[in-house]
Amino acid sequence: MAVTRKAAGFSLIEVVISMTILAVGLLGFISLYGTGFKALKGSSVRTTALRLAQDKMETLRHERPGHITEAHYTKGEDPGKGLLISWSRVPSEENDNIWLISVEVTWTNQEGQSKKVVLKSFRSN
Repeated sequence: MAVTRKAAGFSLIEVVISMTILAVGLLGFISLYGTGFKALKGSSVRTTALRLAQDKMETLRHERPGHITEAHYTKGEDPGKGLLISWSRVPSEENDNIWLISVEVTWTNQEGQSKKVVLKSFRSN
């Protein structure tokens, strides 16, 4: 009478295959983590640039109307984040009592690409 033996456990090939699948999954997850971190950093700088542009726009829009007498172009820099801010106030082509105010914040991201936020508004004199 032959005794049948029941195999218990996993074979070596099953273990190797499952470890390979697990390693590929973990590598994919780790690469997504890095991509998410870059996106988070980029959105932080973009939010700071937008806040800076909004603050400057509010300052320029709330100046006394008599104070705005000629076209004005200026640049400034936020040294902490490497943001360059520029703004202009130019009279409208249709009406001398209306001024176009433009604020632009530029920066270079981690990949070396130039990015910018532009806000435009009108102000009556």
